[in-house]
Amino acid sequence: MAYINEFVPEGEERSFLIPGYKKEHTPGIWTIDKEKDYILFNYHTDKDNPMDEYFAFVYKGRVIDMILDGSEFVGSDTRKWKITRIFIPEDLNKEEVFSELRKALMVYGCFGDPDDKEEKAVTDF
Repeated sequence: MAYINEFVPEGEERSFLIPGYKKEHTPGIWTIDKEKDYILFNYHTDKDNPMDEYFAFVYKGRVIDMILDGSEFVGSDTRKWKITRIFIPEDLNKEEVFSELRKALMVYGCFGDPDDKEEKAVTDF
């Protein structure tokens, strides 16, 4: 199954403990591969540096914390995502994580809006 952006369906809500974050987060919107149970969601934007967006990627049951820079756009509807910081546990294969993260971000697009099928994304990692 492929990744999709969706509003988290009623009854499927989940809370995630994000490493280094002060509390659990329950996303309302996520990008998910339901077959693999891989989930990407944005949980914070730094008000002092709004292009640094804090994401969590749930991969093989592990929560990977990262900051992505989405300040660059290619045209009007394609956002370029760069990794500013990421913490991948040592026991996970980094190339596999990056491969799945690229796939998830391509679907996430600019803002992860489930109703916007036109927005796109590219990755720079």
